[in-house]
Amino acid sequence: NISVPYTQEGYVHYVVDAVFTLVIAIQRLVEEKCPYATRHQPLCQQFYPFDGTKLLSILRNVSFRNGKSTFSHWIAD
Repeated sequence: NISVPYTQEGYVHYVVDAVFTLVIAIQRLVEEKCPYATRHQPLCQQFYPFDGTKLLSILRNVSFRNGKSTFSHWIAD
């Protein structure tokens, strides 16, 4: 029955923001370590061993342009 009312949980946007922030941080780390990565070889030898400290530093510095916490504004500075 598609007439059942749907109410989204109040905290879903925080989960969405957390996932996008992690994606952005990993992408930045890969771009920094492997600037010549290709679609067929996205990672390089310089990426290993994985640098969790650097990823945490990048994660802590991801910010959103408009300060809102919504899916449509996920593009980071």
